[in-house]
Amino acid sequence: ARSTPEELLVPRAPAPLEETRLLRPSNRAEPGRRVMRSSKLASLRDYLARVHDHFAQLYGVSPDNRDFAMEVEFKVDDEGRLVIKQARPWVGFSRENAAAEPSRPNVTARAFPVPSSGELWLEIVTDAPRALALVLVDAAGREVARQTLPEVTPGRAAYDLSPLTAGLPAGRYAWRLDGVGAAGVLLLLE
Repeated sequence: ARSTPEELLVPRAPAPLEETRLLRPSNRAEPGRRVMRSSKLASLRDYLARVHDHFAQLYGVSPDNRDFAMEVEFKVDDEGRLVIKQARPWVGFSRENAAAEPSRPNVTARAFPVPSSGELWLEIVTDAPRALALVLVDAAGREVARQTLPEVTPGRAAYDLSPLTAGLPAGRYAWRLDGVGAAGVLLLLE
């Protein structure tokens, strides 16, 4: 049977870890229990805070801005190491901002598979037509590739990124869609 990943909403310190909410249980856990044990949750929160603060800096947002959050996909490998698979901003708006920007389209995106050893795709979901540019940045923060995507129409679409990444050396890269707050991390393998 396929695994259903556990989804948690982990509060930032100094909020107590007991405020962690189970959004979706895993089919690998006993009913009413979490896969992520409380003893590991404090370490997870520390790592998630580092990811959050890194992306806040990239986006020029204060790490204390309550409207800026991260969605992080991770796994724990067979040796117990935490491996970040993808990280992308989950940008919310206060009521004042929402009223000031009623026409802002909702855009989410994810790259897959991560890590990649060749074929790489970007899935985009939007509620309004949009012209988008994808930017890849290396670990030193240098832009290494840019591609203007065909106009994205409302709904779900997938774009083949393999030609864009074909000449890049193996390593870790950040990606973003300019102007819409969607971003993540890629790991390209040889």
